[in-house]
Amino acid sequence: MPLWIERYLLTICAAIAFGIAILNPLKFDWQQRIALLIAISAFAYFLARTVHKPKASSSVTAIAPDPRIGSLEQEVSNLRSQQQKLLDQQSVAEEETKNLALNMFPVFAAAQVCLFPQLL
Repeated sequence: MPLWIERYLLTICAAIAFGIAILNPLKFDWQQRIALLIAISAFAYFLARTVHKPKASSSVTAIAPDPRIGSLEQEVSNLRSQQQKLLDQQSVAEEETKNLALNMFPVFAAAQVCLFPQLL
């Protein structure tokens, strides 16, 4: 239906506008020709908007939620929790190596506490 309206009916409206309003075979005065041209143009605009209106509204309502989104969100939350666990384990390991180094060299540990308190 839209192809028929676009290809034939709008072409007919253009031909009528050219034939009657521009060539003036009915000997209309200029006010009548301008009014006829505006009326035909408004009718063609109405047809074009009517044809393309359902296309725009159907594209908005046709969007359906993707069922894969839920599983992807769950995977992302699992990955975030694993990342947090790894970061916690890494911080614990760093603390243990720091404590081990301080316990191995008590003299240097005391000097480090006195000289560099911000490192602790």
